[in-house]
Amino acid sequence: MLAVMGVIHAIIGLILFSDQFQSIWKLGLGNGLDWGYGELAAFWFIIFGWLMTMTGMLIRAVAGCETGADTLRIVALSLIVMPVLSGLFLPISGLWLMMIPGLMVIVGQRSAKERIH
Repeated sequence: MLAVMGVIHAIIGLILFSDQFQSIWKLGLGNGLDWGYGELAAFWFIIFGWLMTMTGMLIRAVAGCETGADTLRIVALSLIVMPVLSGLFLPISGLWLMMIPGLMVIVGQRSAKERIH
């Protein structure tokens, strides 16, 4: 349910902040320092929706509703892709640090497969 709420949250954000996203697009990639409060709010609204979706996926995996390895891989990739895409818009941000756990999970999964084989 939380994953669905995250997707809905992001869609609502795209609708409510459409003017701000047009402004972000006009300013160009990497110009997050020139954003006003409205653009920053729009950006973080979408990021929060993404985080809600990933958290919901993890909860489903832990609850046994899905296969954990596949869900973990998707969440790990999201933790890598989200900061890269976010960094294009807001290069000076702590979001880059989110790549570390994503990379750790992927490396950990690969090394676990190597030990099994």
